[in-house]
Amino acid sequence: MVTGVETEEGLKSRTRGYLKSFGVSVTLYEEKMLKLIEQAEPGRREEALLEAIRLNLELARKTISMMTYIEELQVELSRRLLEKLGLESRINY
Repeated sequence: MVTGVETEEGLKSRTRGYLKSFGVSVTLYEEKMLKLIEQAEPGRREEALLEAIRLNLELARKTISMMTYIEELQVELSRRLLEKLGLESRINY
């Protein structure tokens, strides 16, 4: 969660960490799905489909987490801007 007490450098560092982690997650997903496709056989459909569903759900959770962070970041940075401009009392968050 993004908080108003976090420094600019701390915020940037956390954002870089989230992006790096998300990038690694996408890369691993891609590698695992390509391996699954390569090893897929008609006689093992259920196993392959269950693994694909698991991988898709895992990536979806990480994507949701990333989007939540971005949304929190937008709210916090917009709040800071409004505060600096003396407009924070005009906006309900």
